[in-house]
Amino acid sequence: MKNLSYILILATLLVSCSDFEEEALACVSIDGKWGYIDSKGEFVIDLQFDEAESFSQGLACVSIGVRPNEYGWLVGGKYGYINKKGEFAIDLQFDEARSFSEGLACVNFGGRWGYINRKGKFVIKSQFDDARPFSEGLARVKRDDRWGYIDPKGEYVINPQFDDAWPFSEGLARVEVGDKRGYIDRTGQSVIEPQLKGADDFSEGLACVNIGGRWGYINRTGRLVIAPLYDTVRRFSEGMAVVLIRGECRYINAKGEYAIERKFYSAGPFSEGLAGVAIGRRKWGYINAEGQMVIEPLLEWTSRFSEGLAGVKIGGKYGYINRAGKMVIEPKFDRARSFVK
Repeated sequence: MKNLSYILILATLLVSCSDFEEEALACVSIDGKWGYIDSKGEFVIDLQFDEAESFSQGLACVSIGVRPNEYGWLVGGKYGYINKKGEFAIDLQFDEARSFSEGLACVNFGGRWGYINRKGKFVIKSQFDDARPFSEGLARVKRDDRWGYIDPKGEYVINPQFDDAWPFSEGLARVEVGDKRGYIDRTGQSVIEPQLKGADDFSEGLACVNIGGRWGYINRTGRLVIAPLYDTVRRFSEGMAVVLIRGECRYINAKGEYAIERKFYSAGPFSEGLAGVAIGRRKWGYINAEGQMVIEPLLEWTSRFSEGLAGVKIGGKYGYINRAGKMVIEPKFDRARSFVK
């Protein structure tokens, strides 16, 4: 009898735990309408939205009535947020909206930007000319044509003073003063003076910077650790970065050494151990960290793997493959975004 009771309790716990497991969904579009599919390719939220973003912290930003203008900018309509059942958790009411990050989402209401919580309540009133998601506890906001940073209470931690600003990453944020870029810490102190022609966010301890028209990498103290030799570069991901030199893409490690001997027509970052590479126009496949082609270059376009699947393009349509290269969701979508939980 005790054994039976134990089994019943264990079964109850397993069911309870499964209730909290988040299912990965992908946002896809057919004929101008967006919906959401599961990892089997089945629609769990029907095609119905004019614009939609991936789920973030259990909610997805969607819009009805929005249309691109002559310049391609989305205008009109209203934005709200749905849960994974497709139910509106926050009704359509905002002029613009962005995905949730660190428990808050920035929304435009009446021409001014503020922040709401997951219940749709304003916790930072609409007051900014522009606003972006929270990252590492701070959010960048624009007022009177200058960017600064606020905390989750809406109080300025770094007063508006920059011509442009980017999110904090690994403790530092990229900022622009005039036409030069540098980096600040969370107190607003300049760690790397604005002197760079171009710069990107830190990733895996390094940031790509433009010096004299060529790209290299600096560390968090501003020391140049990989010389500016390249036409263009990308951020480090899983220990490697893509660089372009003399029209060919290569992968380097954090020491600036070539990590993979092979050269490519084009290349993307590593994700879940694989990277999309092209050996010619519309000839994309995937390599592993050793540079071996593990998925043959028969694809027109590839994306990063996420939750074990990657969006790919074949015959002008998008579908999804697994890490073995098997097409698990047939290409039938006009647009497709990554799977996320």
